[in-house]
Parts: sequence; C-alpha cells; structure tokens
Amino acid sequence: MVKIRHWTLPNGFKAQVTENDLKLVEEDLSEDLQQGEVLLESVYLSVDPYMRIHGDPIGPHKTMFGEACLKVIKTRNGEFPLGTLVLTNSGWRSHYLSKDGKDLRSIPYDLGSLSPSV
Repeated sequence: MVKIRHWTLPNGFKAQVTENDLKLVEEDLSEDLQQGEVLLESVYLSVDPYMRIHGDPIGPHKTMFGEACLKVIKTRNGEFPLGTLVLTNSGWRSHYLSKDGKDLRSIPYDLGSLSPSV
C-alpha cells in the first residue's frame, strides 16, 4: 500500500484564501497494478488564477482540481516506463493511479537546464 495525500476544498474560497480553506486527506492506495495501469508520484502541482474563479465547494472528499507534473514510480504499461515524467489533470494529490495511460502526456526527459515545472 502507498499512503497518498490529497487536498480538498470543502467550503470553497472566501475572500482571502487561508490554510483553513483546504483540507489534507490521507488514504491508502494499493500498489498491485493491473495490466495497463501506471502509478505516479507528484513532482509539481499547478496553482493558477482560474482556480479561484472555479473554486466553488467541490465536496469534502473530492480532490482539488488542477494539472500536475508526475513521475512514474510503478508501471504495467509499456508506454510509460519507470522514471517517465508526465502531465495530467490529477488534481492536488501526492500520488495518482492512471487506469490506462490515456490521460497522461509525456514530458521530454532531457529539458536541458529547464525545470519540468515550466
């Protein structure tokens, strides 16, 4: 099992955003992957201005939306070997399980001096 953390936005944003607007939730995620699945760990999470506009309450157990840069840490999908960097709309979470890889977009591994955050 992998202990994952994800952030929820139970009450939406009010005026000035505070730490109390977000809630950190922990859950267990099985590492037993089925054929085609990819287990990823977040490297960077997106924080964008549009999130405030669409920041209506998303529910106490739903993950805060947003794009992330993630790294493959376990795979049963030949298109995404270990260490591959990808982008996907996984939201604000420490780990993400892609069922078939169709929601993942590979990032070129050699970006030179650029960070994958760009």
